[in-house]
Amino acid sequence: MVVGELDIGKGLTTSRYAVLGKSLGRSIWHLGFGRLGGNGRWGVAVEYPLSSRLKVIADRFFGKDAYTGFGVYWSLNEKVELGIALGIPNKSQNERAILLTLSWTP
Repeated sequence: MVVGELDIGKGLTTSRYAVLGKSLGRSIWHLGFGRLGGNGRWGVAVEYPLSSRLKVIADRFFGKDAYTGFGVYWSLNEKVELGIALGIPNKSQNERAILLTLSWTP
């Protein structure tokens, strides 16, 4: 289980989230809930390692103003990870997004 905060959208606001994960073969499946953009959202994701330092992730947050994402993530070391993902809006009237991620685990 992971509990954390992330910055999403315009401005410097943070959003809390919680995620449960389950390994199935080489993949890890996630079920999460977070307050994204001021609204509660459920999300699902799957991550699959391509190597010991590189993985791909597909995820989907539910709601008309949420996104489905496809990304590639690279571990620089045991604590730092970089990622880039394409966010495809669940509703066609919203714009696509490029998401850049820098994560650190204490």
